[in-house]
Amino acid sequence: MNDAKEEIRNLKALLNQNSQNSNKPPSTDIFVEKKTQSDEKKSDRLPGGQKRHPGSTLNTFNSPNEIVINRLYNCKHCGHSLLEIETNDYEKRQEVDIPILNFIVTEE
Repeated sequence: MNDAKEEIRNLKALLNQNSQNSNKPPSTDIFVEKKTQSDEKKSDRLPGGQKRHPGSTLNTFNSPNEIVINRLYNCKHCGHSLLEIETNDYEKRQEVDIPILNFIVTEE
């Protein structure tokens, strides 16, 4: 009789396992209700920065390592040459790349 109770206890423990309390992947969850985005309570806040929040941005560098000038040589609509036309506006953007680290390994 004790063997049957032990086996029932083991089988119940196996049934109660899911991805939250074991190393099983979520795709094997059978009895767990899947939450959808529509199930979550909607916030009263608008997306993006909130009013009266100061915000912040990355400062630009005064002397970048490289300056790339991207200029349109032909109109993207009619194909007319734009080389003779003077530029009246431009945008400036900076991209900061972190260089690959070179490790120096010393063994003594």
